[in-house]
Amino acid sequence: MRIVPYDDLPARADAPRAALQLSAFASFLDGRTVRRYRRHRYLLADYVGLFAVDHGEVVGQTYVLRLPYRTRSGLETISGIAGVTTRRDRSRRGIATAILEEVHRRERAHGSRFALLWTNRGWYAHGLYERLGYRDVYVPPIAVKPAVPAARRPAASAAGVLRPEGFGHLAELERRYAESEEGSYGFAVRPARFLRMLQEGGHLERDALLTYRRRGRRLGYAYATLSGRGQRLTCDELVAPYGELPGVVRALERRVPGGMLVLWYSPVRRLDRDLRRRGYLVRNAGSWYVMMAKSLGEPAGGRALVRELGTDQAAFACMDGDRF
Repeated sequence: MRIVPYDDLPARADAPRAALQLSAFASFLDGRTVRRYRRHRYLLADYVGLFAVDHGEVVGQTYVLRLPYRTRSGLETISGIAGVTTRRDRSRRGIATAILEEVHRRERAHGSRFALLWTNRGWYAHGLYERLGYRDVYVPPIAVKPAVPAARRPAASAAGVLRPEGFGHLAELERRYAESEEGSYGFAVRPARFLRMLQEGGHLERDALLTYRRRGRRLGYAYATLSGRGQRLTCDELVAPYGELPGVVRALERRVPGGMLVLWYSPVRRLDRDLRRRGYLVRNAGSWYVMMAKSLGEPAGGRALVRELGTDQAAFACMDGDRF
């Protein structure tokens, strides 16, 4: 078995890569998307990822991102580990360990201090990552509230309004994100054209991207999807100046046809008291999904990692777009 970078994969490797990745995840990073990301200098590592190849077959893989991240020490680049997968009939044979250890070696040589990944605490992989030195550092908070009856909803003029405006204002929405997260820890700085890249990659739904306006000014956005036959509105990104966030929540409440409104990620922590006053059930460790981190230098325990990465702070920036 060999561990090889993306460019050294056997010819016609897209199909086995797709079969491998889709066996564990709902998406697949196809060759065309890889070329697009490289052309736009999206933050794939120069080697894209590492793959375990045995007799010409791809039996394991992971992709590597290099992401801007603001730690307590300042803005730096961290290594994001994505899509760790082993073929089912080759599981528990050390393939993922071999791939990750080579990733750690390469990223350490590149100068990264930390490797981050997302996983589920109920998966076998969580224990593997712990054995490799990863520690839980962030669990996304969740807030849930039944829909407000239409007769009790505030008029649109009492707060701002949310409405889909297509993809024509993505650059402006990116600026609103940068303004709202200035000085925050975590994923406070996103790469140029971040939303455009998500849109080109098919990761943004036109009707789910809602622009927030108040008094005619475009102040931010929410990314909210309807599911459960319209009975649940889930908001994974909520971006606006801090003082405007309650207005965005009120505008979201007016859009729930019935059922539940669900809010995720760092805006929940920032609005904790306000959400509780408005009748939300807030769970600050409400997800099985967790972000794990590993020091690529001297070994560090969970508390030290949390402190340096700022994940315990109210001014920690992380939303659905920061999952990888």
